[in-house]
Amino acid sequence: MIITRWHYIIGAVLLLLAFQWLRNDTPEKATDVSSTADRVEIVDWSLQKDVELEATQARKIELLQLEEVQTKRSASARELPNYRQRILSARQAEWTAFLDKHWEEYQRLIEVAKLNENGKTFCTICEGDTYLDFCIFCNEPSNGVCVTCQGEGLHFGNELCPSCQGSGRCFMCTKDLHQMMCPFCDDGDIDIDYSEPSLYPTER
Repeated sequence: MIITRWHYIIGAVLLLLAFQWLRNDTPEKATDVSSTADRVEIVDWSLQKDVELEATQARKIELLQLEEVQTKRSASARELPNYRQRILSARQAEWTAFLDKHWEEYQRLIEVAKLNENGKTFCTICEGDTYLDFCIFCNEPSNGVCVTCQGEGLHFGNELCPSCQGSGRCFMCTKDLHQMMCPFCDDGDIDIDYSEPSLYPTER
């Protein structure tokens, strides 16, 4: 048998058809949409929203409380000078008695200070401590309690006390020892350049 060009052409066509048949006969891998859908996680954001809402509400309450405290402080601060002056004036008799008791000693110390080069001398009235060992402005002598609020820190219900600004302590003496400042000296020294003690109680 003689193989001609047509045999090659026919053979090529048959091979092409066979390849095409095999290609069409192989099923394409289908995408499993359902399995992919099963793998999608659904996140529930409701719990986080509830937490954020509670935090927001708590913050609002906190801000309102701070605003209320600030309002009370501002109101009591406006009344502070008036209330403290009342306490000072109410102790005028005790103040005058204390000045009279130590006035001669003060005058003697002034003369000693004049003889010193720096114009100062040790204050024997407070023993150089700057503070006396008592306070005449407390609720009771030297107990450290505010006269206006009796140590409660509040005035007229739930308002801050104007005199002590809510601390409950006497504003004229030290926190722990309940001692008021010596009106005669400056930091424990009688100084000729320092003004004489006021005849009226003053806040220092």
